[in-house]
Amino acid sequence: MNHFVADVLPGVALPFCVVLIQLADSYLRYLAFRQQIRREETQRLRVAFGLWAVTSFLLYAAWFRYAGIAAQTCKIALMAGWVPWLVIFMGTVRRDTLSHIFIQGMVAVWSLMLHSISSIVVVVAFADLAEANFLTAHTAIYLLLFLLLLPGECRVFHDMLPLRQFFASRPAGYYVAAMPFVVLFSHFFLWADSSLFHTWQERLSRLALPVAFFFMYKHVLLSASEFYNQQKAGLDAKRAGARIAFLEERCRLAARTQKQTAIIRHDLRHNFRILYELISKGKTEAALSHINTQTVLLDTLGTPSFAKGSFLNAAISVHLWRAEQLGIKIRQKVKIPAKPFRAEQDLTLLISELLDEAIHASAREPEGARALSLALVSDGCQWLLSVGNRAGAPLPVGRDGLPLREEGSALSLFLEKYGGELDFSYADGCNKYEILWYDDERENGEEALSC
Repeated sequence: MNHFVADVLPGVALPFCVVLIQLADSYLRYLAFRQQIRREETQRLRVAFGLWAVTSFLLYAAWFRYAGIAAQTCKIALMAGWVPWLVIFMGTVRRDTLSHIFIQGMVAVWSLMLHSISSIVVVVAFADLAEANFLTAHTAIYLLLFLLLLPGECRVFHDMLPLRQFFASRPAGYYVAAMPFVVLFSHFFLWADSSLFHTWQERLSRLALPVAFFFMYKHVLLSASEFYNQQKAGLDAKRAGARIAFLEERCRLAARTQKQTAIIRHDLRHNFRILYELISKGKTEAALSHINTQTVLLDTLGTPSFAKGSFLNAAISVHLWRAEQLGIKIRQKVKIPAKPFRAEQDLTLLISELLDEAIHASAREPEGARALSLALVSDGCQWLLSVGNRAGAPLPVGRDGLPLREEGSALSLFLEKYGGELDFSYADGCNKYEILWYDDERENGEEALSC
């Protein structure tokens, strides 16, 4: 029995605990990226991590059997074994490299902090154990600490990763990403030796890691908050500029219509004189042809009528006119009831947002390859809005398969308010939004039955 506890049990328990520690660290890494990971990526991670967990357990068992269970061999397994896990994660969740480096550094700081606390507990409580059993107890207490602190770890790492743009500035992005590894640098070389027991000064110095971790964590949160505020201010300024541009384009359309109206008004008396002369001479066919010509000219006046609501019609006409000026081919179909509907104002803001994004994306394509589609149809109960544009690459999407958007966008507010269903696809070189919803009036008794 003593032989089993001293030799056989550590040879199985220690590699098993090492694998669980590295799996736990990978879970913290996953928490940081969770909002950005798609469902299929999560599934691939599960399969890859499961296979590597079994493989690494067998490798660690063979390694400890060959090299012996000692402080040096255990530290090699812990300090080098995380690399394949990170490679698997980065290969599956392909995101900005600096984001991966920063999160791995924060995970490493947290892990070393738990190792430091675990080593103090083991030295105080189990100092008389044999080396193999001592190392096994150390890894087991690490896992126990990880589980006890899991609720706090979930909260911390869930909010750890800022948006990719946070690391986009150079060279500031490199400094932020490398900051956790700089904190770890001195402790790493003190810990990376063959000693089983370190001095109490070294153990206690590593307890400063929670303080460093807290300050780095708060620094990222505050910096990210300031960054987001700047982004929001820039976005608000952009939206204000877009509103001004909308009004300017609306004024240009009105000026064009006014000019055309002035020309036709000027020619109206002349056209009546021509018609009088043609009719008086019995040239009825010529008179009818002249009337048809003037009818065509009249049809070109004014803003095209896409919808009965003036606000919605103005938004659609102005954006499609802008697209035409940029050489974008347009396919549009608008067929909605003539009666007013409750969602008109929100729908106008939504269409303006989607068309504005589609026009900007299409304008980046080469001339001749620019295209945009708009469809808005309704039977008075069910509504469908579809906006698509030609693009060389799909929009970045989250784990739900939908494009990443900022909170407070017209799209998110519309979906929340009207309970719409959103579908996004990228096919044949086109990004396409499709939104399906029902008019709110269907909740009122008889109209609900008609839907």
